Amino acid sequence: MVSNNIHNKFCTKLRRKQDLLLFPNDRNTFLILFNEHNWPATIESLTYEKILPNHLPAQFSILLRSVPTHLDTSELLASIQNDYPDVINAFRISNKNKLPTTLVRLDIKNINVINDLLNKKFLYVDNIRFATTEYLAPAKVLICSKCYQVGHFRSSCKNPLDFCKFCGAGVDDLNQHKLNCDKKLNCLRCKGKHDANDMRCPIITTYRSALTKSFLTTAGVNNHPQQNQTNYWFNNNDYPVFEKNSTNHHHYSVNNIASDAGKKIEELLLKMNKIEENLNKLLDLNNNYSDQLIGLQQVVMNHTHDLHLQQIDTSFQRDFINQFVSPLCQVMVEVIPTLVKQNVLNDKTLFCSSLAGLCTKLVNDLPG
Repeated sequence: MVSNNIHNKFCTKLRRKQDLLLFPNDRNTFLILFNEHNWPATIESLTYEKILPNHLPAQFSILLRSVPTHLDTSELLASIQNDYPDVINAFRISNKNKLPTTLVRLDIKNINVINDLLNKKFLYVDNIRFATTEYLAPAKVLICSKCYQVGHFRSSCKNPLDFCKFCGAGVDDLNQHKLNCDKKLNCLRCKGKHDANDMRCPIITTYRSALTKSFLTTAGVNNHPQQNQTNYWFNNNDYPVFEKNSTNHHHYSVNNIASDAGKKIEELLLKMNKIEENLNKLLDLNNNYSDQLIGLQQVVMNHTHDLHLQQIDTSFQRDFINQFVSPLCQVMVEVIPTLVKQNVLNDKTLFCSSLAGLCTKLVNDLPG
């Protein structure tokens, strides 16, 4: 069998009693199985159908940073393959809005090349230096198809009941329950109005976030192993012990410096509080001035409106006098004296001692 050739570095699992699933335990074993030339034509004289993954998993990828978005990934891949022929694919990563970013994922089928590029931290392409870093695939959350809790498969589930992904009910016979289920959405984890497989469930998103943070923390430790090393040689001559007097003097100086710094900080805080009070006063004055200015503007507008109305009234009165009153008075001063001479009207009345004299006065007062 295949395990005899690669020292049994993979796990197997039967699916539907016909398919044999192989799970490599390390990257080297995966590369051996991924290479079609390593597979025999028959296994124990039996013909078989081999189905390989469509692409390499995330463990065979690295990231290129700060790659301009206008740079075509096909051209970038061709340039990289001139120096690294084991780089087989280049994909530009998109953000959540499906827009291209400056991150490019490289799939590499050689573990030594991956380690070499990660150690160099840079990759030169056409005299342009791009930073390289480890690629961390988005965390995938395991959801049990029996109890719909996260973190395990159905095969390892210890819950005795099957749960409905729609209403969240736990039953002994799920097929019988499906016939009577009202399909009313009720997540059994968060009690939200969605089915148990919905990846937008708050519990799933929280679990994925924690899982991703743990991956990032592990990756950070692996990328900086030198920070965890404590290889040093201690020599007393390099670090002599301070004398007591000098130590006390040092402590006294440090205390004085700390005390002076504390006093200066307190003075600065007092000054800042004073400045803040003055600024608040200026703001209040400015607000009062703004209110007064708005009031004055309103008064001016009211006066302007009243003046406009008075101008209209004055113009109307002037037109009334010129077009009606003045012509009427002109007729009266011409007709009344004639009627008085003809004795049609009495010159003397109860309201006027002489109509003729009044007409003469009106003639003198009327505008020419």
